[in-house]
Amino acid sequence: MKKLVLLFVLCLLLAGCNPRSRQPSENFVPSGRPSSNTESQRPGEMAGAITPSGEEERPLGGGTVKEVFFQEGDYTYKGTEYHYSYSIPMVDLPSDYAMGCNQEIELRFGNPIRESLSEMERFEPLVVQTVKYTEDVFGSVLTVRVYETDVDGGESQGIYSLNAVTGEEPTYQEFLAAAGLQESRIPELLTDAVTVRYRELVGNRFRETDPRYTAALSQSLGALADPSLLYRHLTEDGKLAIYVTVYDPAGGSDLQEFILP
Repeated sequence: MKKLVLLFVLCLLLAGCNPRSRQPSENFVPSGRPSSNTESQRPGEMAGAITPSGEEERPLGGGTVKEVFFQEGDYTYKGTEYHYSYSIPMVDLPSDYAMGCNQEIELRFGNPIRESLSEMERFEPLVVQTVKYTEDVFGSVLTVRVYETDVDGGESQGIYSLNAVTGEEPTYQEFLAAAGLQESRIPELLTDAVTVRYRELVGNRFRETDPRYTAALSQSLGALADPSLLYRHLTEDGKLAIYVTVYDPAGGSDLQEFILP
């Protein structure tokens, strides 16, 4: 019976993940998907949200993104004083996709905050030092970025892209329009960028005439046949960032970010 319960919980967690939304690198967490219990939630309600410490919601960007939790203070552990500051956003748009993003923000950043506060209450070492966020809108694309910094210097970042009006996942065409790019130019821009990056990454280890070099480069360029299938987001200055898997001639691969001009 216990195994069945664990399996059910695992299925619920997996239901909240878009296959494209797996973490592409150590410091990147893409947009979330709604889990199976979103139907019971009201638009703008976070699943298992942290209870605000007497702070009123502070609407930003016309109220689309709200700060639903804020707490900061000082904490001393074994003679060392730390200043901590925690701020959690919520996208207040009436869509399952927006609620899925809110749930992922809560899971990825809210839970560590909750644990960090509990550790301070138990007079244990502080782990999470800051959590903050920014938002911007280019065209119809709203981007919310959440940043976490740990006491030991570790950092992580979550990037969430939504249609600024509907709260749905932006289409490929919406990203292109927001970045001011023509769809016909994307394959060429990506091919040039991936070729240059590939040469920088492996050129000092393999000659360009080496069959292993050309084979791995061809494999890396193979995913560019349909750029609309690749994960993407907008940078803070409104440029389009696309992620491509780059293969190494010696084996293995790495997901690389390419910011198009």
